[in-house]
Amino acid sequence: MAELGEWRLLEVFIVGLVGAIAFSELGRLLVRQRRVGKGTDLDALETAVLGMLALMIGFTFAMALSRFDARRDALMNEANAIGTTVLRARLLPSPYSQEVLGLLRE
Repeated sequence: MAELGEWRLLEVFIVGLVGAIAFSELGRLLVRQRRVGKGTDLDALETAVLGMLALMIGFTFAMALSRFDARRDALMNEANAIGTTVLRARLLPSPYSQEVLGLLRE
C-alpha cells in the first residue's frame, strides 16, 4: 500500500470527504434506529454541550494564534536586530570590523 506522503493532496481530500460523509450518514442511521418512539428531551442538552465544545475550541485556536503571532514578532525583531548590528559593525574601523563580523557569523 502506498504511504500517505506519496498521495496527492486532491486524493487525500476526496478520500477524507467521502469517509466523513459515509460515517456521518452511518451515525445518523444509528441514531434514528435508537430514538424511535423516544422523546427529544436530550436535544437541548446536546446542543448546549456541543455549543460549549465549539466555544472551547474557538478559544483554543485564538490562544494558539496569538502565541504564533508573538513568536513570529519576536523572530522578526531578532532578525532585524542582527541585521542592524551587521550594518553598524561594517561602520567600525577595519581591524575591529572584521573581528565583530566574524563573531556575528558564528
